[in-house]
Amino acid sequence: VSDGMTIFEAYKMLFAPQAATKGFISIVMVDYGLSDEMTLQSLSALPASTTFILSPYAEAAQDKIDRARSSGHEVWLNLPVQSKGYGNGNDSGPLTLLSGLDPEQNNIRLQKTLALAHGYAGVTFSNLPDFRESPDGLKDILMSLAGRGIPLSLASVDETATLSGLAEASSLPYTQNGLWLDADEGEVALQSKLAQLELIATEKFQAVAFIRPQPKLFSALKNWGGTLSAKGLEFAPLSASVPEKK
Repeated sequence: VSDGMTIFEAYKMLFAPQAATKGFISIVMVDYGLSDEMTLQSLSALPASTTFILSPYAEAAQDKIDRARSSGHEVWLNLPVQSKGYGNGNDSGPLTLLSGLDPEQNNIRLQKTLALAHGYAGVTFSNLPDFRESPDGLKDILMSLAGRGIPLSLASVDETATLSGLAEASSLPYTQNGLWLDADEGEVALQSKLAQLELIATEKFQAVAFIRPQPKLFSALKNWGGTLSAKGLEFAPLSASVPEKK
């Protein structure tokens, strides 16, 4: 990125809370770009402030980023990383950063993934990393991201004292999912989680929820979004939840 700006500064969507806002909510959709049909539905049906996590295995990645950004969506890039159960039915593909690789091998994979396209504001771990055999290897990855000015988000809601601690030690801006929204859990469960998000946003000024591509969830979120203003709440891109540098 030119002009001395970091990737985050260059590609995050601008957001300034309205004066009367009591809090904001970031809705984040994973697996963006894997299905052309779902890509079109996501772009047309979700609120503009929804953040998309682009799959590194998406075809025409640059085109999908450009289309999302032109529609008002912030984009982050999924960074495959070894998690619990890897190699035992849990395969995150050939770009996966592995605890068993030496730092140079992981750095090659990291650079290859980051170079797939431009326009993403940060990267995301879809699952909680499992680098128990090589904690320094994970630290090297986080320090590399920090050096590039790329923040990290975690889709998992599991306890992450180790990861957040490593991120802080590496001076890496970091944010995490608060809860998953899933239309398949039923209307009552979904409405309960939406109310929970409103409460979190009101109490802490910010809340984050991740979703998977589910068309029946899209319409529910759009309808819910229409009720937020009256409650002093609003949608915001994921970048708004990233702590500012002190």
